[in-house]
Amino acid sequence: MSNFGLAFLLSYMGCVYATFFVDLSWGVYLYVMQYWLNPVDRWWYGGLPQVRWSFTVAFCILIAFILKRQKYAKNRLFNVPQTKWYLMNVIVVIIISSWAVWPQMHSKFLQDHIKLLIFIFIAYKGIDTPKKFDGMMWACMLGSFYVAYETRNMGRNADGRVEGTGPADSGADGNNCAASLLGVIPMLMFFVVKSNLVKTKLWKRGVLLFLLAFVMLAIVLINSRGSFIGLVLSCTYMGLYIFLNKKVTMKQRFQLIALVMLGICAFLYMADDAFWERIEGISKETESDTGGGGRKLFWKIAREEVLRDYPWGAGGWGFAYLSPQYVPQEYMPANAGIRAVHSLYFQCLAERGYWGTFVFVGFILSNFFYMKKIKRYLLKKGDYSAYFQGLALETGFIGFLLAATFLNRLNSEILYWFPLFIACFGNIYYVKGLSSSSDE
Repeated sequence: MSNFGLAFLLSYMGCVYATFFVDLSWGVYLYVMQYWLNPVDRWWYGGLPQVRWSFTVAFCILIAFILKRQKYAKNRLFNVPQTKWYLMNVIVVIIISSWAVWPQMHSKFLQDHIKLLIFIFIAYKGIDTPKKFDGMMWACMLGSFYVAYETRNMGRNADGRVEGTGPADSGADGNNCAASLLGVIPMLMFFVVKSNLVKTKLWKRGVLLFLLAFVMLAIVLINSRGSFIGLVLSCTYMGLYIFLNKKVTMKQRFQLIALVMLGICAFLYMADDAFWERIEGISKETESDTGGGGRKLFWKIAREEVLRDYPWGAGGWGFAYLSPQYVPQEYMPANAGIRAVHSLYFQCLAERGYWGTFVFVGFILSNFFYMKKIKRYLLKKGDYSAYFQGLALETGFIGFLLAATFLNRLNSEILYWFPLFIACFGNIYYVKGLSSSSDE
């Protein structure tokens, strides 16, 4: 067993112990970390026991919650809008089970999704203070740093990409990995700014900048064009939101300018010729329906043909299962008999139909409507630190959703984690804030 493997095992056991005897939040931190560590696929996994790591910690969280449920009784699930949308989405998937064209894969997704929802609901109950919420964010940031570290160590392959270094559900695809990393960058930027606002020790600021630089370097190395677009547009949104807000002070604006300029300089320094050549290919691919390996063609097929024949949804991985019937033979891979649609949104249209997509879009939009309400409350209260953290959380979700325009991520955990994060954030800073105000 390697030293890293031993450290992982000891940390895992320590967090399980803390879940039962300290606080439920330790189990949540562990679950988030093992998602990023993805131990089974790492070089240091040899010698470790064959355990279902995520299932084991999820089971421990469930048992700990049952034993301490009175402690978390005040965190009511239906105090936040995400709960009803989570439930409506899973009901859609259950109903589509009756006619799914690939019942085995659809059933697997449904089972995994229900398990994930159990974790999400319990995590919401357990993450109920600013300190616990920051701990969950730190688990994400440290986990993303580890993925970035592995990405740097592996280096690019002959195609100028980095594959096989992502979190647990990204598979070997570098684009999936980059999209997951992208969602963490705004939160890292927030903690860098926060370290200045609260006069954090210099070494802590250095650590945060080091983490941020590594994650950005990983995105450069992976050469994901979708993630680059998501990064630029989401950070532009964050910057404009701050600059156009009249309640943001000049000092805070200057801090943002300094951080953005530092980030741009660092990014330009890290970006090499191979990265810029791949980015330049974006404009070329928009000129034809077959750009990006046929993405635009697949989207057209999903919208005009699959959706026409399956308006109520083809079920989980329905487009992939039906692709031999719809996709021209020259676009079918030689080593596999199916093709993915390469877009979260067209995947949703093909798999869930019009009605399921309507529910899914409602689920996504509900988070932004809720965050708008939270930010308005925080500004009125004068809690600018929490306001910026909420904006960073929202920006990370936007970045991921933009990158997922080119990826099959409907079944990814992190897609459903962001609504959890926003729900926890709203419960802590908005629901509890209103409750304490009314008590006074």
